[in-house]
Amino acid sequence: MYWFVIAILSYFLLAVVNLTDKFLIDNILKSSKAYTFSVCLLGGLVLLGAPWFLSYPGLIILIENLLTGTLFVGALYFLYEALRRDKATRTVVLIGGLIPIFSTIIGWV
Repeated sequence: MYWFVIAILSYFLLAVVNLTDKFLIDNILKSSKAYTFSVCLLGGLVLLGAPWFLSYPGLIILIENLLTGTLFVGALYFLYEALRRDKATRTVVLIGGLIPIFSTIIGWV
């Protein structure tokens, strides 16, 4: 039954994060591009610790990871743009419903 508590907590934290994103986009940073840049800049700080904590995976996997990171930046932009234009409750439900569909499609490829 411990898994149930973890599942409920994870959805609660997801709701808090999405409402915080909506608040920041509407009131502090008016631009989705600026907010995406800020979030990715903070995430890019991980690269500073990479030489000490990560190992080199090889050229092919490195290129795949860089491509995935680029796609993630685009996905964040579209998420924040959708949050800016509409209610957080509608946007999060739409994104949450589309993720399993796209995951299944990508899993078949």
